[in-house]
Amino acid sequence: ALGSLVERAMGAQTFAVLFGSHIRELALDDVCVIEAGGSVMRIGKEITEARAISAGCCLLFPRAVSALQRLIDKGVKETLTERATWHQAINLLVETGHEIEFRALPRAEWFEVDEEADLLALLDRLCA
Repeated sequence: ALGSLVERAMGAQTFAVLFGSHIRELALDDVCVIEAGGSVMRIGKEITEARAISAGCCLLFPRAVSALQRLIDKGVKETLTERATWHQAINLLVETGHEIEFRALPRAEWFEVDEEADLLALLDRLCA
């Protein structure tokens, strides 16, 4: 699975690649993505106009990790605390001019795990 994501990220010219799926309807707990032309414009849970969701996987290339660390060290965004979400970090990179690519995965190729029941359902699906 991880190898497949790495293959899909090959050729990326940006700082990171965010994986997700295009959708017609948002669920209440989806991490929503606004993307344009394959670039992430904004990500978060409260974006009602989004037409894509995150699969919860983002490959940060070393230069993205370095850029994010520099931004945090400079105190660019006080909201990035120990309790900050990963999508806040992605938004910080985007807001400061770092391009993040959105790579679509068919929705059937990933499974969201939020709680133990989801994990058990995934195990049942894999063992079937």
